[in-house]
Amino acid sequence: MSTIAGKTIKIVYFYQNIYLKHYINKEETVNTKKLGFITIASSVGSVLEMYDFVIYIFMAPVITKLFFPHSDSYLALLQVFSIFAVGYLSRPIGGIIFGHIGDRYGRQKGLILSMILMGIPIFLIGCLPTYKNIGGAAPLLLLILRFLVGISIGGEFPSGTAYLTEHAPAKYRGFISSFLFFGINLGTMLASFVGAMLVKYISETTLYQWGWRFPFLFGGLLAILGFFIRKRMVESPIFLEYQKAKKLSPKPITEMLRFESRQISRSFTIVSVMAAAISVIFLFMPTFLNEYLQLPLEQALTANTINLVIFSCFIPLFAWLSDITSRNFILSIGAYGFLFLSLPLYDGMSHGLGGLFYVCLISLGIISAMIVGPISGTLAERFRSRYRTSGIALSYNLSFGLVGGLAPLAVTYLLHMSKTNLAPSFYMMITALISLIAIINLRDFSTLDTEQIEKELLQLGKQRETKLN
Repeated sequence: MSTIAGKTIKIVYFYQNIYLKHYINKEETVNTKKLGFITIASSVGSVLEMYDFVIYIFMAPVITKLFFPHSDSYLALLQVFSIFAVGYLSRPIGGIIFGHIGDRYGRQKGLILSMILMGIPIFLIGCLPTYKNIGGAAPLLLLILRFLVGISIGGEFPSGTAYLTEHAPAKYRGFISSFLFFGINLGTMLASFVGAMLVKYISETTLYQWGWRFPFLFGGLLAILGFFIRKRMVESPIFLEYQKAKKLSPKPITEMLRFESRQISRSFTIVSVMAAAISVIFLFMPTFLNEYLQLPLEQALTANTINLVIFSCFIPLFAWLSDITSRNFILSIGAYGFLFLSLPLYDGMSHGLGGLFYVCLISLGIISAMIVGPISGTLAERFRSRYRTSGIALSYNLSFGLVGGLAPLAVTYLLHMSKTNLAPSFYMMITALISLIAIINLRDFSTLDTEQIEKELLQLGKQRETKLN
């Protein structure tokens, strides 16, 4: 498995190194080989971990019938998405745990531990007996395992963002850090692809007998691959510098809440529209297309996979644009896009599978990329190095836990009550408006280097301390 991990890194690194060499000026004193390895090692691990997290929702139509067979379709979906929400709601707990680990013991250690914790429960989900075998204990066990999966994913993005941004040159911070979410979305795409292939090539009888277990068991094996990849990563230079100088915070969460509570609230608000977009436009979309637009599940998953591919390709582009313009500018365009275009785009999708359907679906994906591309750099620039992982973890996971985790549940309820297929757009418009207000009032640090950001945040922290005293 270690050999496979090494070969995986080398193959992906070969192509990404070519990209980096074209992007980074040859006169810059940047080790593109080292930077390429670090970026790919982080991204490949994220691919594997995100696959494990989201495969559950892509298998939701199947899980509904296996674990909640006696409920009507609406109630069963609510029950499945409630368990999905538990996985999201446990993310802040994981954020606190892994934020502390990342700030006290190292970003790399947090990434390794989150991968281990992800692999075990996802593999066990694939081994679970269904309602037919053990009755009500089956959904209860599923709930517990999803809770553990949520804790694990709570440490993935914060640790990875802190790790990548602390390795990246200031001028390329947005671009380099975007590869983490690029990897996360490839993981989502892989899960969508596996789900689509499973439905296409396995008979319905086989799928419900044992075929549904394969994606989860496969996910457990992927976690082993991810573990060996992350074992080869080197620690963040900024963390090592702080560790050597004995500047690490003994209680990063406590210190961060004392001096950076305003940054937490702003970051939470900015992430809200992204959390809604990921949950509604990508994770919930196959179920929406299948249950409400009456598309066959195979076609729904295929359409979602196509959208994820295009979405993933646009993430580094908008991140790069945020480096040469500003984070706030790109984020604002994305938020305005959701605010004014969500309703007509969902209306366009409701007219059946065809050219207009794909134009509207892909447009939603591209608008999402405008938010996702700059977000890693934006969050990393909000917090000092002493508690950067904790700050990102708390704001990001609270937003995903509340706004993202409850999104499928809320949208399902809205669809049921409003009797219109436009209901998902309402959720997107509300979150876009809330995030837009925060983005407009956000101070942009995208042009500052790490030391300048540290000084600015230190000054803001002192002002906050003076007010508290």
